[in-house]
Amino acid sequence: MFLNKVSVSQGHDIPLSTAHGRPSGWIAVHQYIGAPYESYFQAVEQIMNAYDGRPHWGKMHFQSADTLASRYAEWDVYQAARTKLDPTGTFANAYTDRVLGPALVGAR
Repeated sequence: MFLNKVSVSQGHDIPLSTAHGRPSGWIAVHQYIGAPYESYFQAVEQIMNAYDGRPHWGKMHFQSADTLASRYAEWDVYQAARTKLDPTGTFANAYTDRVLGPALVGAR
């Protein structure tokens, strides 16, 4: 069984928000723990890609920094803030490296 939820919001100015610069609608796609999910999630994500979908940062998805950068007009602003606030990459990990790109340690 698949659990889904739909919600909407106004756009705003938070650089890496899923609603940055545009009114947005969300279709949350869930699966029970232990149930097969990859093919279902990948199929849904392909549909969302056609609409420049922006996944929720805390949810499972298959996007990468390469696919996400063009979907956020303020991507470079965020990256500069990330480098300034975490200059040594303390908060970087495999997930953030995949979806945000490697931390620019020591960059100014």
